[in-house]
Amino acid sequence: MFDLDELIAVAYKRERASSRRLAKGAALGEYDALVRTLTKAAE
Repeated sequence: MFDLDELIAVAYKRERASSRRLAKGAALGEYDALVRTLTKAAE
């Protein structure tokens, strides 16, 4: 597994913004939201 700092380092600005919106709207933690966002982007 990656830690949050590693994920932030590889995420684009748009992906970070999208994950923050997801975290806020879905009541997820920052890490979980960023993992979901990056996984979706990789598909």
